Amino acid sequence: MFKDLPLIKILFLFYNFILGAQNYLYQNYTTADGLSSSEVYDITQDKNGYIWFATDRGLTKYDGYEFKRYSTKDGLQDLVILNFQEQEDGTILCVTFNGKLFFIDPNTNSFYPYKHNHLLNDISTTNNILSAIKHKNYLIVNYRYQFGGFIKIYDDGKVEKKIFDCGSDDSTKLEYNYQLLKEILNTEKNTIFLREIASKFLTNCNIKIKKINENYFLIIEQENFYLINCREKKYKLIKNNRIVATTNTFDDNHFWVGLNYGGGKVFSYDGKLKYHFLPNNTVTKFFKDHEGGLWLGTTESGVFYIKNPKVITHEIPSTCKDVLSLTKNNKNELLIGFDNGELFKRKQNKFIKLWEFSHNTPARVQYNAKTDRLFVQSNHLYELKNNKIDTLYTEGYAVALSDNQNENQLTKNRVFYKDGDDYTIPPSKGRRQRIGDIEFAEKGYYLGTLMGLYQFKKDSLYNLRTKNPLFNCRIDDIDKIGTRYFLASLGNGVIIKDKDSVYSINTTNGLSSNITTQIYAKNTHEIYIATNNGLNKINFDNDLNSYNIFHFTTKDGLPGNQINDIEIINDSLWIATKNGLHSFPESLLDVKNKSTLKDWLQIKEILINNETDFNNLEDLRHYENSVEFKFSAISFKKEDHILFRYRLLGLESEWNITENRSVKYPDLLPGNYTFELQTKGGNDIWNTDGICTNIGIAHPFWQTWWFYGSISLIIVLVIYSFFKFKILLYNEDVSRELMFFILKKITGKKEYIIIKESGVEIKLDTSKIYYAKSAGNYLEIITTEKTYVVRVKIGDFEKQLPDDESFLRVHRSYLIRKDKIEKKNAKWVQINGEEIPVSRNNKSKIDEVLFY
Repeated sequence: MFKDLPLIKILFLFYNFILGAQNYLYQNYTTADGLSSSEVYDITQDKNGYIWFATDRGLTKYDGYEFKRYSTKDGLQDLVILNFQEQEDGTILCVTFNGKLFFIDPNTNSFYPYKHNHLLNDISTTNNILSAIKHKNYLIVNYRYQFGGFIKIYDDGKVEKKIFDCGSDDSTKLEYNYQLLKEILNTEKNTIFLREIASKFLTNCNIKIKKINENYFLIIEQENFYLINCREKKYKLIKNNRIVATTNTFDDNHFWVGLNYGGGKVFSYDGKLKYHFLPNNTVTKFFKDHEGGLWLGTTESGVFYIKNPKVITHEIPSTCKDVLSLTKNNKNELLIGFDNGELFKRKQNKFIKLWEFSHNTPARVQYNAKTDRLFVQSNHLYELKNNKIDTLYTEGYAVALSDNQNENQLTKNRVFYKDGDDYTIPPSKGRRQRIGDIEFAEKGYYLGTLMGLYQFKKDSLYNLRTKNPLFNCRIDDIDKIGTRYFLASLGNGVIIKDKDSVYSINTTNGLSSNITTQIYAKNTHEIYIATNNGLNKINFDNDLNSYNIFHFTTKDGLPGNQINDIEIINDSLWIATKNGLHSFPESLLDVKNKSTLKDWLQIKEILINNETDFNNLEDLRHYENSVEFKFSAISFKKEDHILFRYRLLGLESEWNITENRSVKYPDLLPGNYTFELQTKGGNDIWNTDGICTNIGIAHPFWQTWWFYGSISLIIVLVIYSFFKFKILLYNEDVSRELMFFILKKITGKKEYIIIKESGVEIKLDTSKIYYAKSAGNYLEIITTEKTYVVRVKIGDFEKQLPDDESFLRVHRSYLIRKDKIEKKNAKWVQINGEEIPVSRNNKSKIDEVLFY
């Protein structure tokens, strides 16, 4: 994700990992990326999904791909925009430094001034506008400088002014402050309590009042502020060492304050500090987008973006970032092993070093609840007791410990230990068989090794690789829940064994990688998998074959994808990676993988033959058949990696997947089509509420049915007219035969009859019949391919023919096809070289037959 970031941004990002105990993965945007200025005052997201930044050098819009700047040349009333307020109709009210107000229309990306700006002239020349709030039928402006007060401007132009002189007497101040408080809070409730607050705190013009929600507001005086609880009629003083610049709601349970060069702090409503962001910057705005991403505006460093503010990186005083293993003791304290041999414990939100191996070899930790012992595997197998290390095994290289906290099982190279006895695994093909994990099984143990799965029972070792090919790869971890075993393999994904059933969940089924290293089986229906491509969670239904897989990777805010271990403490997931130790709420995976309906998917443009001015796309002409769709969606998590899928029904049925924002069909055939478009946006699942657009391309006139019909009719009429006056007047029977011949040639339609020979039904093309010969109740049908003998009378066969006009009964026993006649006279006709007799009664019919 860093490939397009300037070096200074990357250095800043990692610098923030070094500060403090809890850090976040920031991405910094400045003027180098396209911001109008690095001095940002406000941030909002419009109804079409675009992010807007108010700066001291104009407005900037961001769609996840690129920044677009706007200035006074585009219609802004001033370059210095102080804050935004979203309106019910989707427009955005902007307050400027020079006291002018204007609106952003997100649908047209245009700007227009507030119609009563002239009524604000007197205020803006002598006072600073602190805020402007548009209510249903009026605008209220709060201001401070030489004088304080507010002005109400109704939509019809009526004005109410209340101005407060800081030199006035206390009773004037009190009444003004009380009225101002009611206007800002927009309430008539708690009048006695509000008068008490006004008389106690609102004593000068430097006080700021900020409504947080219906029950809370802040009174800010320089560095300190009072948190006022209207519901319980209480207040609390919160002190800071920096001036409070601004404040607002963070979520349902928290609010934030921005401090001058003191960062942004998030407090709970009981006044306790929860988070502290960017401690060295002046934070002007906290804003959460539709995907839960957090944007922070600053006055000196532009904008900072956190994909997932709930993902915390913990700073541990270690010289190594590669966290190798995690375990927890019976006090729910986290124990951490590093790749350089250091051991730490997290106690009361602090990380304490327990031990450091001088040989700097990787240290794996495993607590055993059954015996209350902490085992450490490094170059040998150790036990840590009372901050001291006892060596358990020195022979061989211990590579893994069982993570079953209720079984007393330890492993080392080629040997596993139980209750004081050693059991040796023989080498395979000259290679030493390292044991990755050991798990209790009926009458013995399963052993995960570099070469696959083994079973030890009754003092004998069995190679399970030969019983199932899934076991024929490295297995690093085995977890058992009930009768089910979950195996982490390097190559076959997650292998599940439940009694006699064995199967694998891998990338084909939706796993992010087939390289799995650790499994945390929470219960029979929920397991977490550590892979080299992020964290995976599988939720099983009652049937093991029915499940959902959720991913959590760097695209979702995880600082690293190579995960070494997983631990859960008090509903928090702790993740050991090569980039450090991270934690986030366990519920985050479930929330994250719900489909975000607001992906703002849209078809921005449809080009027909590279042009756009087409009113009716369902009535295109045959040569308007080059169609290009341009589309977009908004995801700040995925940035330029948003996945789209599309298909053109009528041409294709399968989905096409692309990261491009356009698709072109250069040479469509005439017909009706439906273009379907969907996106994942920031999700792991497709949002099926996509877009459908119909396209209709007409056939050229020479391919239409009416054109074919007209030409056929014209040909018939021309021929008919010719023969009517030249020949047909002489013989009407000849005319009929000739017309039949012409129509036959024009239509070219084939006819079939179903016959049954020896119990087998045969579909016979009647155009292939030479003639049929009767023999009592049987009939011989002589065709161009073979002779069929069927049980049917010749008269019944003749009635069944679909094109009986093509056949002629020339004899009681013969039925011939007229277009197969080669020669004829009054006594016989020749077909396929054979002479077929003609009865005296049918002589006239033969005379009428034309050769064709």
